[in-house]
Amino acid sequence: MVRIVNLTNMFFLLLIQVNLGLFCKDVNPNLEGLYTFPVPPFAKSNAIYGEWKNPYPSDVSIQSIQSNRYQKLELHDSVTDDFGVVRMHQRDFPILVKKGAAFKLVKGGRHLMLYEKKQEATEKHILILELDSKQRIEIDVEERNR
Repeated sequence: MVRIVNLTNMFFLLLIQVNLGLFCKDVNPNLEGLYTFPVPPFAKSNAIYGEWKNPYPSDVSIQSIQSNRYQKLELHDSVTDDFGVVRMHQRDFPILVKKGAAFKLVKGGRHLMLYEKKQEATEKHILILELDSKQRIEIDVEERNR
């Protein structure tokens, strides 16, 4: 009896996996998930993490990034020195993203820092990536709880 129940459960799990594989892939290949965490109104800065996958058949360079909620945006790398002190180093654009690769932003590593929040905005937080081909891509930034 237990064997029949286990086989039935395995069959349903297989159906679910096949269904997800067929109908839920490549829903939006440009957005792999950029996110930020909520900060109090008096905070002077915020950070963005996640990744954006290059959907183009060739390498692209990100020339600049802008935000509709913040006036200043900087790309930083966090580096831990030999004494265990973590320091942030600002990186300059352009950033090369190879064909099929992703521009990854992680806590404790490369991330985007946002400064000088514009007036209280109720609209969605959007990042605008300007590529080397003068193309602009808008990406929604999700606000996640910690």
